[in-house]
Amino acid sequence: MTKTFFDEAAADYDAWYETEVGKVADQVERVLVQRMFQPKGSRVLEVGCGTGQHTVWLVQEGYDVTAVDVSTEMMARARTKIAQLGGRVQWWQADIEDILDQLGRFNGIFSMTTFEFVPQPERILAKLYEELEPGGCLLIGMIAGESPWGEYYQEVAKENPTYYRYKFYKTSFLLQ
Repeated sequence: MTKTFFDEAAADYDAWYETEVGKVADQVERVLVQRMFQPKGSRVLEVGCGTGQHTVWLVQEGYDVTAVDVSTEMMARARTKIAQLGGRVQWWQADIEDILDQLGRFNGIFSMTTFEFVPQPERILAKLYEELEPGGCLLIGMIAGESPWGEYYQEVAKENPTYYRYKFYKTSFLLQ
């Protein structure tokens, strides 16, 4: 994906969370994330922070967050949310692929609905895994291709060529 797609989407991105479907999806996602993402240490990397939907939670939980996003506009919205909380985050406006060797080690690495846009996710995931401290927690949330969400986005892609840039994976691939 190019930065321009995400920059253009930034202005309306959070509005989805206010829709009926968005509220339910966000609530379910948050419950699962809070149960599953429990690093034993404070240093956390968030890959694809977007507008800060999960960054806010990570900061509120007391994590020392490093947040990465390719979009200037999305990150600007995330920065505003964190500033309103009085929180601190180390921000990297960049493609994760370009800065992997500059980030250091983390107790936890978190990413939600980002790897659908990463051209070589296996390579990036392998490198991220190397950056985990022993016993670290890695949580990557993705939309599986044959899931209802994946099918929905594939239908949208037929009418909106922007969505053709997504890469959907089958559950069997994700579980490898």
